[in-house]
Amino acid sequence: MEEYVYIDGKKYRRGYTTGSCAAAASKAATYMLVTQRKLESVNIDTPKGIYLTLKPENIEINKEYTICSIKKDGGDDIDATHTMDIFAKAEMIDRVNEGEDIYVTGGIG
Repeated sequence: MEEYVYIDGKKYRRGYTTGSCAAAASKAATYMLVTQRKLESVNIDTPKGIYLTLKPENIEINKEYTICSIKKDGGDDIDATHTMDIFAKAEMIDRVNEGEDIYVTGGIG
């Protein structure tokens, strides 16, 4: 993403939030778990309506779970998570008689 925003006449390169990274990593990990195929990129729409195409990294795929990460890019307004890998793990679990098809939880961190 090479978008810019102008603040007080100054040009700043936009980045994306840690939440966008987490959403993209979760989407990618889930897709790769179901398909058992590596993704080169994943697309998400942000709450502001910005379309992002991000690259999953640190990919680990097997039958029980998939892990991947998205590298955080804070743009010109960097924060403490800038350049960190934001991870997600999708896993198949036995949930007999619990009435839910998909279960989302938070991880460590």
